[in-house]
Amino acid sequence: MTLLPFGSAPTPSATTTKQGKVKLANHLGGTADLPTVLALKSATTTVDVSAATAPSANQVLTATSPTAATWQDATGGTVATAAETTTGTNNTKIVTPLAFAGGLQTSNAIYAADAEATDTYVITLSPAPSAYTTGMVIRFKANTKNTGAATINVNALGAKSIVKNFNVVLVNSDIQANQITEIIYDGTNFQLISPASSGMSISTSIVQTQIVSSTTEADLFTFSVPANLLGTNRIIRARVMGRMHNQSGGAYNLTFRLKYGATILDTRVRSVLGDIEDTGIIIDLWICNNGATNSQKGGFGAVEGTDNNTNLWSGYGTSAEDSTGALTFKITAQLSVNHASASISNEASIVEIF
Repeated sequence: MTLLPFGSAPTPSATTTKQGKVKLANHLGGTADLPTVLALKSATTTVDVSAATAPSANQVLTATSPTAATWQDATGGTVATAAETTTGTNNTKIVTPLAFAGGLQTSNAIYAADAEATDTYVITLSPAPSAYTTGMVIRFKANTKNTGAATINVNALGAKSIVKNFNVVLVNSDIQANQITEIIYDGTNFQLISPASSGMSISTSIVQTQIVSSTTEADLFTFSVPANLLGTNRIIRARVMGRMHNQSGGAYNLTFRLKYGATILDTRVRSVLGDIEDTGIIIDLWICNNGATNSQKGGFGAVEGTDNNTNLWSGYGTSAEDSTGALTFKITAQLSVNHASASISNEASIVEIF
């Protein structure tokens, strides 16, 4: 039995709400007057890292559960593999700057090959875009060349027209088979960026057109000018290479007319001498918009004959046709005699746009 001094009581033990005595043990040491806190003991939970794969550069070991861990980059996300970076369909992985630059170089997300048999081009991008957006850039390999107006359908979002020079409908061969073509969506159409449009041949023909045994005006050369192709200052130039024949027994007149739409720009009458087997003729013709879509000027000229008898002639005129619609540019010819041995023919032609 322990006797306490008169008037004293035992010191109670300390609690979380009142002062009292404590035992200097476990994490506490020192003396009652100068206690110290010892180093904390190791946690008793063990994390299994045996399943974690070897780390890549700049990765840290991160616990994914109380008992498992994996190597992750410093921001806490998992780095995408090369295949995932190329495919571009995973939105939970992190792409490193190097892989990002590589993706830009390969352009996988904006390029695909077309496999259609016509100029209604169809491609599938990966990842799939959710909608057409203004400024969207797409590159595709065309399976066939275009024949006039063309469209493209990207990931079944709907067919959109491909135009050039802002709003001009394509003409034959603006897109060649196997050509890598770049287009940009303007909110309505895809604008063609890649054609060599300056001085470009847009139509050629080697099909013979012959006018014979008739005194009726007939087309010697004709080209359908697509809507808006002339813009306000573009030029169409054509060359017709042909021949004249006269074994009718006498001379005859040959009337040429240059036309755009319903307008006759100029008329020229030539006299074809009798008893010529075949005489070559080359006709150059041109038309352009004169600063507005409803104001044109144009002309034609020719060299005809043989080394011993060569003739030159030319003509010029103006028109006020509405070139925002498709119109025909042509030369007609009309013979003054109806004879099986009196004729003119177009043997070949070429059309260029500038």
